[in-house]
Amino acid sequence: MSALPLTEYRRALLDRLERTASEYTNISPENGAFLHLMVHATGARRVVEVGTSNGYSAIYFGMALETVGGRLVSLEKDPERADLARRYIEEAGLSDVVEVRVGDALELLNALEGEWDMAFLDAEKREYRRYAEAVLPRLRAGGLLLADDTQSLRHLMPDFVEWAYASPDVEACDISIDDGLLLCWKRSE
Repeated sequence: MSALPLTEYRRALLDRLERTASEYTNISPENGAFLHLMVHATGARRVVEVGTSNGYSAIYFGMALETVGGRLVSLEKDPERADLARRYIEEAGLSDVVEVRVGDALELLNALEGEWDMAFLDAEKREYRRYAEAVLPRLRAGGLLLADDTQSLRHLMPDFVEWAYASPDVEACDISIDDGLLLCWKRSE
């Protein structure tokens, strides 16, 4: 964790949010560090997240994107959680890097403009395939699609897992961090 560029203030904020992890189904600190690293490893500048919750993962993305001049658009269906996330993101000093949009994720994904470098799914597990199919056309060749909870809650997303491993458009790999991540790399067109 020490390799992350955390200010003392941001570390304290993340520590506070970690104490609410079960209530808000936050990712683990290890997942946060992994997502942060993936931004840097892939040169991502434009990232979309499905499922903001209280903003914990958005803060990890925001810290990475802040250092490379990128932006995160995070999608949340619950207006109260979106407001809470905005407050924490502002407290972290990342409001210029992270934008939270409220509404139905599929509608918001279909309204995205431009090309994206990375997408992170951590919302309704049964909808992962639909989210993936909506974001994939907007994901650049060589971009990443990451899905959370793919080991612990795999039974809720069999169609997504089957799609990921059978699609000619992506190469997929399971990552055993916390509750599992499924990483999909979009093939060159």
